[in-house]
Amino acid sequence: MRSKPKETIQPWTTKRLMDQLHAYLAYWQRELRLDGVEIKIEWIEENENKGKKFDYCNLGHMEEFSGSFLYIIKIANQGKLKGHESAQFGEDYECILVHELIHVLNFTWDGNSKIASYLIPDEDNNEVLGQLYEASINALAEALVRARRGITR
Repeated sequence: MRSKPKETIQPWTTKRLMDQLHAYLAYWQRELRLDGVEIKIEWIEENENKGKKFDYCNLGHMEEFSGSFLYIIKIANQGKLKGHESAQFGEDYECILVHELIHVLNFTWDGNSKIASYLIPDEDNNEVLGQLYEASINALAEALVRARRGITR
């Protein structure tokens, strides 16, 4: 009797991970009604996070180009090439991408970033409000990804 050959699992290379992020982007851009917006994905350069511990604040961020519908979502390659098997679901690359896409929604709703400018914590506004806003987006992004995957909490 011949034994069934074992399946070979492809390792998560940087290129394969970026290809997967683009597949997630294609799905979520349509689902979140961002079809008319140009969105690019890039890795956060190593020096952009120099000396920072990876956490929700710097796993990803979105850059908006004023007066255009061009956004660049930058995502940290966490050093551990992982996908949905992440120990912390909020660190999952799809969750990070959806989180940043929700920020894009905020910018596109009012056309000139008024909403987001009040919610980004800095010296001129309430940092606690910004933290609550980010926590809400984290929860929403995680819930959307879990629902798509059929995972309950």
